[in-house]
Amino acid sequence: MTLREALDGALEEALQRQSFAPLEHLFGAEEAAMAACERLAAALAAAEQRCVLLRVALAHERDLAASGPIAWNRLH
Repeated sequence: MTLREALDGALEEALQRQSFAPLEHLFGAEEAAMAACERLAAALAAAEQRCVLLRVALAHERDLAASGPIAWNRLH
């Protein structure tokens, strides 16, 4: 059972009992799960950006390697 299903079931039960106090825990758990999901999405986006930058750097290094040896006068 997912958190959303548990929340839906608890909400239905609360409507029947006319008491919403037990829902506080589930709403808190859902908010915490959503916040964790947002943090993970941000971390994933940052990791994907780093991956793109590494691919660009690798392509640049390959281009340099393919162009032959670097002349010593170009190193300064």
